[in-house]
Amino acid sequence: MKKLLFLGISLFFSVSLSASHLLGGQLSAQCNDDPNTSGFEYDISFVIIRDANGVGLGPTQNIEIAPAGGSAMNTTVTQANSITFAIGSRQIEIVWYEGSATLQPNTNYTLSWNSCCRPMGVLNIPNSVGQSMHYWAQINTGSSCNSTPQFVAPPLLVWPNQISWMGSIAAFDFDGDALTYGLDVPYGQAGTPNAGYTMPSSLPGGQPNVDSTNGLFQYVADGPGSYSLVYEITARDANGVVNAIVRRDLYLEVIPIPGSPIKVVPALPINNPHHDWVVGNPDTLVFQAACDGGITASYHVPDFVDVSKIDFWVNQYKFADSADVFFTYRPTMSDIGTEFPVVVRFEGGDLTWDEVFYVGAKTDVGLETLEHGQAYIFPNPAKDKITVAFDSPMSSIRMVDATGRVVAEADLSKVVGEWSSDLQLRAGIYFVNLTDANGVSWTEPLIIQ
Repeated sequence: MKKLLFLGISLFFSVSLSASHLLGGQLSAQCNDDPNTSGFEYDISFVIIRDANGVGLGPTQNIEIAPAGGSAMNTTVTQANSITFAIGSRQIEIVWYEGSATLQPNTNYTLSWNSCCRPMGVLNIPNSVGQSMHYWAQINTGSSCNSTPQFVAPPLLVWPNQISWMGSIAAFDFDGDALTYGLDVPYGQAGTPNAGYTMPSSLPGGQPNVDSTNGLFQYVADGPGSYSLVYEITARDANGVVNAIVRRDLYLEVIPIPGSPIKVVPALPINNPHHDWVVGNPDTLVFQAACDGGITASYHVPDFVDVSKIDFWVNQYKFADSADVFFTYRPTMSDIGTEFPVVVRFEGGDLTWDEVFYVGAKTDVGLETLEHGQAYIFPNPAKDKITVAFDSPMSSIRMVDATGRVVAEADLSKVVGEWSSDLQLRAGIYFVNLTDANGVSWTEPLIIQ
């Protein structure tokens, strides 16, 4: 697994550098104001994703910052880090730049950077090697030093061929603005899209889709190869005024996947896409996942979140290529009224799969106070028969495989104490969903050898 593909990046873009084989990037500006000055101070972040076989990048780059109706200025960002890794035969380099700028209150700014050229072979941009890249973002500083939205999770650069798949472009806005997600076209220069660009096709017909409210990106690629996509997020205040636009210009490599890709059973207690944790009574969400060759997971939250209040761990099953993933949050009274997105990213083979939910805090009953009955599955691991013993009245049992297909289910409302079943199942990880007489459900993993 190329874990380096998913390193976090916060970005921000503008004027030119002499480079080639440019694959993508992103711009962002975060308020870091000194109240003793007349302007607003901003941290500017800029990341370039490029084919490492092209012309290299310099240690500094210039970002153009243009106020509406005024004269543009340049700010210099300095390289802070870089890393190189492989996607198939292509060597990918990600370069991080950081800098700062002072902007004026109540002013609309466009930030931009551009250069030539894209790499050859981008299937949805004709003559891609001869076309430039223009990255831009917009911000209205307002009277309180607005920030651009911040992407929660790193970009996805690899996608499976002809499989229904999903990734997250979820973002967080520090100003409390409402966010709208969508797809846009890539630009070669200011105001001019790349010539001949077409949106990739998504099976069985149509185009990739982004949920406008939560940023979930869904795409069934119709063939392997290199594609260009642009994600765009618009931030609006309570009156509908646009305060910021950020874009993630992205290269996506579609690859054939041998064997079974990642399969995830979401945490059942989530009232999607929001869940409230209880102050003084931490709850735990449990995900189950499987993938040929093994599976692991990580989580991503906005920068302001106190991660000391989060417990996250992965229990891997060595012989079943599966894992249980646990997410616990311990809010305090100061967290009430604050909501933030969480992206749990599962990694297996060369792919990732994202589950997204929104975290809140409250002071009433949480998941762990809704106690369910106890059930014991044995043997586990099993071969051809299992028994489920329970010490309180049950309503139903349902067993699903790693693809979500139901392989066994039964009504337990008239069963007392124990239920058994002969199984004709292939080896692997299965998930047993139990519901007690009070309607409380939970899931237990089962390994078939």
